[in-house]
Amino acid sequence: MKGLALLRLAELLGMRTLAEYPLIPRFARLPVAGPLLPSMSWRIPEQGMPA
Repeated sequence: MKGLALLRLAELLGMRTLAEYPLIPRFARLPVAGPLLPSMSWRIPEQGMPA
């Protein structure tokens, strides 16, 4: 959980990050900017995955 929070802060500050980390899978991350996800996107994890 701490790693995900630190990664989110780094992204918000504009720091470059890797696409995926061993303990932080890509599908656990939310896009920093862009349109909001649909309310039922939790049923389709691919909708929330970064490009």
